[in-house]
Amino acid sequence: MPVNVKTYLKSRKNKGLSHYGGFTVDQDEIKISSRMITELLAGVLEFEKFDKEHKQMSNENKNMIKEFFLNQLKEGRMIDNISIEKGHDEDDDWIKFKYGYSDAAISKYQ
Repeated sequence: MPVNVKTYLKSRKNKGLSHYGGFTVDQDEIKISSRMITELLAGVLEFEKFDKEHKQMSNENKNMIKEFFLNQLKEGRMIDNISIEKGHDEDDDWIKFKYGYSDAAISKYQ
């Protein structure tokens, strides 16, 4: 019945399907759910839960997301490009962070 569907939809935490917890990591690029990043930056999603959800998606059950960003920082790399990969038939998009070469302004002296 329509009233049951309305009640069900109101009770759902997330509306629509999401890439919740999903990500891909390359040496200088990371792709994360647009919805999760927005919830994290808005303060709706605590970092601990964000971190936990991504650990569950990792084969090694590590802090891959955190480690990726820490490694970029340690290497003195800055974000070179941020782009959106649209999910054409999906309810969520991907945000891709691409890092450039080491920046002498934030890199350790070698």
